[in-house]
Amino acid sequence: MADDVLLVGPDAAAAILAAYQAGKLSMNKGAGVAEAPQAAEYVNDQVVKEQFRERRRKEACLRDISLVKERDFTDSRLLDRIFFAHAPKGTMRLTLDGIDVTKDVHGYRSNSRKNTGYEVTFYWTGSDGQQRSCGTGKPPEAFNRANDPERNWGFYE
Repeated sequence: MADDVLLVGPDAAAAILAAYQAGKLSMNKGAGVAEAPQAAEYVNDQVVKEQFRERRRKEACLRDISLVKERDFTDSRLLDRIFFAHAPKGTMRLTLDGIDVTKDVHGYRSNSRKNTGYEVTFYWTGSDGQQRSCGTGKPPEAFNRANDPERNWGFYE
């Protein structure tokens, strides 16, 4: 347990620190409250605060796509969640931060044809005029015999 690292936001760390300083979280009956310099340092760490602000902004993007920034486009998981929340079923294009972003989905069937793995790729032209893309990469099913024309023998179509 001593090697475990638990992450909490600055607000939670501040609340925990205040409770310790007020003597409300003493772990042993009758024990004094220990100093917590690492907690105080963490609460005031500007890098940590910025990371949590950015995390909250990305979560808010799922409700309000006007908050999406071009720098978010490299996060394929975030883009997929945004498309799922805001694009009508079957729509593969959204305008985010004034840029048209296209979603491409390619399915790969398993050898048994009972399952399908998906590769999702997003394409856009950046504000610098460069074509860009990001995605999930090929799923394991893409490398099955059924998806390789040279090895796809003995399977029903």
